[in-house]
Formats: sequence, structure tokens, C-alpha cells
Amino acid sequence: MAKSGDTERLKNWAVIFMEIAGGDIENYRPMDDYVRNPVLANICETVTGSLLNDWNRDILDFRSNVSISEFLRDSIGEKRLCEDSPLIRYAKDADISVQDVWLRREGWDQKLVNPLALMSSDSYLGAHRFDAFIGRVHSDFNVRNILIPTYLKVSPEDYIFIDYGGFNANGLLTWDQMYLLVSLATRWLRDIDLSSSKARSLIRCLANHQADNEDPDFEKEHEVIRSVFHAGYKWAASKSYGDRWVPQCHLSLAAAALVFLGRDIPNLHGPIDGWLFDLAAVALTEYLQITNLESNKVSDLSNTLAKASHAQRRQELEGSMPVAGVGIASQTASPPSLERPPAPTSRPSTHLIWTWTSRASALCRHAALRLVIFCGIVFLLIIVSGDYYRPSTEHFIPNSRGSLVATPSSPPPETISHATECSDHPSGMSCDNQDPVAQGCTEDAVVVPGGGNSGMASQVHLEVKLWWSSRCQSFWAAARPREKVYFQSYVEPDRHNAQRFFSTQRLQADWLVSPMAHSDSYRIGAKACALLSGSVPKWVCTQMLLPDGKTPS
Repeated sequence: MAKSGDTERLKNWAVIFMEIAGGDIENYRPMDDYVRNPVLANICETVTGSLLNDWNRDILDFRSNVSISEFLRDSIGEKRLCEDSPLIRYAKDADISVQDVWLRREGWDQKLVNPLALMSSDSYLGAHRFDAFIGRVHSDFNVRNILIPTYLKVSPEDYIFIDYGGFNANGLLTWDQMYLLVSLATRWLRDIDLSSSKARSLIRCLANHQADNEDPDFEKEHEVIRSVFHAGYKWAASKSYGDRWVPQCHLSLAAAALVFLGRDIPNLHGPIDGWLFDLAAVALTEYLQITNLESNKVSDLSNTLAKASHAQRRQELEGSMPVAGVGIASQTASPPSLERPPAPTSRPSTHLIWTWTSRASALCRHAALRLVIFCGIVFLLIIVSGDYYRPSTEHFIPNSRGSLVATPSSPPPETISHATECSDHPSGMSCDNQDPVAQGCTEDAVVVPGGGNSGMASQVHLEVKLWWSSRCQSFWAAARPREKVYFQSYVEPDRHNAQRFFSTQRLQADWLVSPMAHSDSYRIGAKACALLSGSVPKWVCTQMLLPDGKTPS
């Protein structure tokens, strides 16, 4: 390991004097020596936690507006996607086409998403955009580059990392953790037939760490996998971004598996490339499920276009009024021709319009004709979806007791049938996603201590509060801007599954209240947020808090 300053310059050459890491080649052993050791989970949680808590102590940064395709390609590197790369050669040998969104893989009952399809620049699912964690990244965080001292006892906290050749000060922050897991998996597979159901069980452990372990032989491995995910989640949650961590981990897990594909890994029972490709496919399938992209993408596109066009029309009518519009530049691709149909939406006529126009536009190559088709689609969607932006008549204000009341208000039709069910029998089923006024939950409502925040988002000042009802044992968010804009409020319960309950998006400058999120007997906290949607969405959020104002442990 090179010491800082130990260099000598000789004309155009540099000499670096090296020394043994830790000064004792027998004391500091690579993590590879601990693959079957009971302390492995503790080692992994310590070193991966240190990458975030120590290396990135004062850093919280994002790469804005990154698509799934860009995230994967950046992680894997363009060289690994060229014609003669191991990945592309494997795909050709396995008869996998980039055009196939879904694949049937041997040993798997369900169809899996094709990693190559999501990486394609033409991919519709791959065009989904988000803000990616970035920071200081080792980049080659494998079991040979992490050294643990053993003198007197195993001391994970005194680790030494080596081989900083790939260090990146602005790398994707979930990369190192997932790269380490794939590196460990190549060791765990040494005693396993790679085409067996046991090998597929390990993929399930890696790609869905929150599920119960289905194979008792992988109990220790499952503990290690959870320790790595948990160390990262804990760091992200401390920054109030816990919901974003796990989905991005799935993308990095898939990318890391594809980076290992083609490598000569000794002591394995059979070729590993197929197993690595399956791991990437399962991880990406899991990503689509936990983010609801698989079922909602087509209907989301229709709603986005309708909202964007309506926002633009309102802006033209109201002159210089500030509007946080919905960006559509990256959303104009035709919906995918999936082998399995997308989930039904609440507007089948909208879906039929999109299905017809996507087929028609595929036949068109002329830019002007496509523009005409696009304008026609927008016009039809405005007609079909014209009620999305009906001006709000709801004005939520605190009453004399500090409770939240609405004037005037009428609960949406879908909440009337459940009226008072939440307040009479509070539970996740009766309260989640329900209207607090319609459910009779506002009479005893109070703002959670410390549950207020305000800030600027896209040059708009937003105020947001986290409300709590003891009667309904539920939270909700209330938000308002200082000027008339399109915005949403939402409440996010601390359930480790990126679940949020959104209000409708409204054009107003008054309080806008989200649906409720049940607290599960006061054990689950929540945070309240206001969201301005745009080509890069902007948030203002409170902390994640329990009903008494304390931070969840």
C-alpha cells in the first residue's frame, strides 16, 4: 500500500515505494479468508457502513435526472457493451435480443426483464428518470481488496482498503456495496452446481433481501446480504432519503453482476455467466416491482402528457403565473410492446388511444408526420382526461384548537363508502390512502412536534407540515406554496419499502392535504413532503418522525 508522499520523480518517470499493509503480512488477511466465518456479517456491515459514514461523512449529493439506462450503462462501462465484449457474446450465444423486453430463463417460472433491453437508449422502461446518490466510491470493492487484522482478535473496525486505482470522487454510491455482494457470491457458489435450484435460491437472497430465506443452507449468507443492505439503508435514512436507497441498490446489483460476467473465476462447478445474467435479470425485475414501473408506466405516461399539456394551456391563459410544469422531453417514446399486457388502468380508453398510436407511429419515419400524430394524441388525452386539473375548492386551515378543518370541502366519491371506518377501527387496511376529513380524523389532529419545514424548490417557497391523529393512529401531510403553482403533498411512512401516499396534483396557493398513512400502533414514523413536478422533480420534506416528535430508531 503506497504511503502519501512516498514518490520520487525521475525525469518522465515516477517511482512509488510500497510497504506491507498494516506492517504485518500475517496479521492483515483479505476478506476472502472470512467467507465462511461467522463474523462475516459484522465485517461487511462495518466496512460498507464506513464507506458511507466516514468516506462520505459530510457529503449528500445526487446526479439529477438520471435514467435507468444511463445508470446501468455508466456502471457497466461502454467497453463492456461493445460488439466483442463477453456480455454481448453471451447474449448472442444465448439467443437474447435487445428487442426482447421480457425473457424466459431456464429454471425460472416467471418471465424476467431483459437487462440489455433496459440499457438500450430506445428502452421505454429504461427512460424512467430519478436522482442517483453520488459520492466517494472505491470502485473495485472486492473480497481481495479489504484487509482485516486478526492479531489477538478479528477487528473489522481496523480494516485497510487497498487498490485505489479506480477511486471515483463522484461515483454512484450504491456501487461498492453491491459489487462486494457479487464478489462474495462468487465464493459462496464454489460448492454449488450453478444450474441447480440452490444456485437460484442464492439469486433470490441477493435480489430480495427483505423476503424470508427459503433455503436453510443460506442462513449465514442471508444474514451477510441483509447486513450490507442495512448499513446503506441506515445511512440514507439518516439523511431522510431511505426510500431511494434500496431501489438504486437493485440497479447496482444488476450492473455488478454483468461486470463480473465473462471473468475467469476459479473453483466453480460449471460456467457462471448464465447465473450472473440471471442475477442481473432478477434484480432488475425486482426493481420494476418495488418501484411499480412494470404496471404503471403506460398509464403514468398518459397522465403525464395530459397534465403537462393542461399546465401549458393554463400558463398561456394566466400570463406570467409561475407554473411547475411536468417535463415530457424524455417521455415521448411509444409505450413498450411487452409480451405480457400492462396492468389495466382506470381509463381504458386512454390505453386504447396509446396502443393504436404507438403502432401507427412505428410505421412513420418522417419527423413532421410524427409531430402531427403527437399533437393529436395530446389533444385526445386532454379530452379523455380533462378532469385531472379541475381547480381545487378545498382550503385547509387550522381551527382554534390547532386541528385541521376543511372549508368548503366534499370528500372524493371513493372515500365516502369508507367514511369513519378508519376512525372506528384504525388499521393499515382501513386508514392507508384514505382522506383524513372524510374519515373523521381531523377533530383531534395536531402537528407532530418538530414536524414542520419550509424551503425553496424551483424558486417556489413551500411550507409543509406533518399531521397526526391519535383517534385514527395515522399521519398525513399538508403543504402550501406562497404563490399559485402545480404541486402535490405526500406522506411517507417509515416502512422500508419506498411507499408514499400522494394527494392529487393541484393548481393553487392554499393548503393541500395528502391521504393518510397508518402508524402500526405508533411503531412506524413518517415524514411529510411537498413536491413540484418538473423535468427534475423538487422536494421539501420534514424529518422522519414518530407521533411524539422523536426520530425512529
